[in-house]
Amino acid sequence: MKATKKHILLFAVIILLGVLSRMELLRYYGFYEPDSFFYYSVMGQTISNNFRIPNPLFYSGFPMHNTFGEKPGLIYITLVPYVLLKALFHNLTVYTVMRTIPIASGILEMIAVYALAYELTRKKEVALLALFLIAILPASIIRTQATEYRGETFAPTMLAFLLIITLRYRNMKTIKSWNFALTTISAAALFFITLMTWTGSLYIIAVFVLLAFSIAAYLFTKDMRKTLVFTIGFGALLWVFGWLLLPYVSPSYYSSILANRHLFQTITETQPPTALKLEIFFNIMLLLVPIGILAYLVPERRVRGSDFVYLAMVANLVVAALLISAQIRWVELAAVPVAVFSAYGLWRMYHYMSKKYKSKKTLFGLTLSKEVMLFVVLLTFIVSEGIVAG
Repeated sequence: MKATKKHILLFAVIILLGVLSRMELLRYYGFYEPDSFFYYSVMGQTISNNFRIPNPLFYSGFPMHNTFGEKPGLIYITLVPYVLLKALFHNLTVYTVMRTIPIASGILEMIAVYALAYELTRKKEVALLALFLIAILPASIIRTQATEYRGETFAPTMLAFLLIITLRYRNMKTIKSWNFALTTISAAALFFITLMTWTGSLYIIAVFVLLAFSIAAYLFTKDMRKTLVFTIGFGALLWVFGWLLLPYVSPSYYSSILANRHLFQTITETQPPTALKLEIFFNIMLLLVPIGILAYLVPERRVRGSDFVYLAMVANLVVAALLISAQIRWVELAAVPVAVFSAYGLWRMYHYMSKKYKSKKTLFGLTLSKEVMLFVVLLTFIVSEGIVAG
């Protein structure tokens, strides 16, 4: 993929826009949520304990000390960069790294969306459009903004890069090669890091399980329409069986859900979504996503090798949508496929209108297709930035 100076400049400007959209809370002290203060205290204890997380913790709970119930990667994902950067910046603190590292996750998520959109279409313009949409998407910003520190801040980014790595298998003709070995080692290492970073990382496993069955269904039917229906139906089936098996797979987690069900009813983020909340987090992209998904079923403009990306994004979106249907807090999990499908939907709409109104000039002297696309992009930007600023 050759990039012109204009393309590189636009890429850099959009990344900068995404960073600025995620820096708002740096004006304030501390962290966005109470959990982050607890993680910060654990990091301090870990440093005092020769970089090993003490269990039980030195100071937590009364009269008995509590154990640290989160995955250790959630602590080391800050401490490792802190140790590496401390050699260069002597005044650097864990506090500073922890407050800003979510932005780094957001930048990587934007780059991953760019790569996935390009693999889906082989169009740099669509990749830039997807990059722009994820940069201003409130569902992404809410979890990758400064001072926000949760497992969901990092897991979607890791999943996106896992999918990008697995794309390398498409062009491999043999497993007896260094390329295969390095790809497998990289995927396994990132998969392990992801599982060790977030307690909800079963979501990652669910996406890959659904993706594997979707690929098998497509190879069997050779029909993307039937595969799409199968993926949605099988995902819902996995969701039902997951809840039925939860008491046996994770009895402690199931018990905690039952014990705290009344408390969850008083917390906004653990409530099922409302139409207004979904509109706030995804705005006009709620309309663009189904257009993008359905537009791919028309095979004329598909590019070679894009089927895997499409199925991966559908699997990701199905699993994320099922989780969001239970609790609105999981909106970030859908950010990557929402941005990719929204960009793809806009692109297909543009081409359709370009053919239908090829020479019809309108208000700004542009063709109708360009004006509609420009209007949708500007409307999305205004609404998204208004929500973030508010």
